[in-house]
Amino acid sequence: MQTVGQLLKKTREQKQLTLEEIEKKTKIRIRYLEALEVDDYRSLPSAIVAKGFIKNYGNLLELPLTTLLALFRRDFIETDTGQVVPRGIVKPLDRTPTISWTPTRTVVTLVSLVVLIFVAYFIRQLVILGANPGLFVENPKEKEVLAQNLVRVNGKTDPDSTVIVNQQIASVNNEGVFQAVIELPSGQNSILVTATSKSKKSTKLVRTVFVK
Repeated sequence: MQTVGQLLKKTREQKQLTLEEIEKKTKIRIRYLEALEVDDYRSLPSAIVAKGFIKNYGNLLELPLTTLLALFRRDFIETDTGQVVPRGIVKPLDRTPTISWTPTRTVVTLVSLVVLIFVAYFIRQLVILGANPGLFVENPKEKEVLAQNLVRVNGKTDPDSTVIVNQQIASVNNEGVFQAVIELPSGQNSILVTATSKSKKSTKLVRTVFVK
């Protein structure tokens, strides 16, 4: 089935007319005539202009206007914005996305990102403050048999925690490694290690050892 453009071009060629001659007689620019003949309505300003060009071009070629408009309506529709699109196409082909990236949008995005990072950090600090400190005792081992009464107790906790070993304050470095030397009597002994955070949350571990 012929389209409007194919019918216009075929009839013009049958009448042995050039596009230059059509331009002079209709006052329609050649680039618009070429667009009409290939049904490229994206190159025309609007649907109203397209129909006007079809009417003038068709009158010159002595083609029935009703036939031309019927073919046009069969293959194309006019959108609410006055654009011509093929049937089945929702948006005009020459439309660009309405969302554009502007300096204001960039600033808003950056500010939102900074706020998001701050909120995440704040929540993390609340979780840390609300949680008991970590505590790992490396030495001595559970039920370890010791050869002397002076015992070195060491391990790791949170860097800002205070560590007490059997009521004796242990030293804690910036990485949370703690150490204390305590004296135990011979026989079975319990070593109580307590780590306390700045928010007064505590974690306790007990080691049972035997001193010869």
